[in-house]
Amino acid sequence: MNGLYHQDHYLEHDHLNALTVNGKSEIEVMPDQISLTIGVRTEELTVQEALKKNAQLSNDMIQALHQIGIQNGQIETKSFSVHPRYDYHDGHSTLIGYEVLHLFEITVSDVKQAGQVYDTALTGGANLAQDIQFSVKKPEQYYQQALTDALLNAQEKAATLAQTMQVPLQRIPFKIIEESSQYTQDFQASYKGFAASSTPIQPQTLKISAAVRAWFHYS
Repeated sequence: MNGLYHQDHYLEHDHLNALTVNGKSEIEVMPDQISLTIGVRTEELTVQEALKKNAQLSNDMIQALHQIGIQNGQIETKSFSVHPRYDYHDGHSTLIGYEVLHLFEITVSDVKQAGQVYDTALTGGANLAQDIQFSVKKPEQYYQQALTDALLNAQEKAATLAQTMQVPLQRIPFKIIEESSQYTQDFQASYKGFAASSTPIQPQTLKISAAVRAWFHYS
């Protein structure tokens, strides 16, 4: 049990006893949205050739995604970069070409479609898979529930302390501080090549937590 009680002067002329407790809560929800970071990397002797090849592969990937129902609004550029490539030998550097990297973020509402999107992007032109993120569209509503549960947890702790001390407790706190929130996710993803069936991507529950500190009077 986490709890700390102490003397607190609530009002200037009322020296009332008070105790402070921390309340915590964590709720688990299933994701209803997934974002995949997929990229196209090209290397050529000239920057023009690298850009041209990258653009072609990127367009091929986007067209392939369109064929399975993914719209332009679901595909966004996450980053785009062009870098020279050098060969280092005996303390000297020689320019040997250029690298172009275009990363896309693809967002899908149907989590079950994630494997199909992943496979389609990689067979359609992408050659780099960086990240998979599961989320909920409206995390705030779940956080509000966790916050409510955290306050109830604080009230339960305060009641336990008051009962232990055998003193009456005012169950409505006179001060509350929202301390922290946390949003974590666990998922499993496996890629087994460009098979006919979609890559199995299996999301687990998301964890949304809240914490408060509350002050209660007792007499």
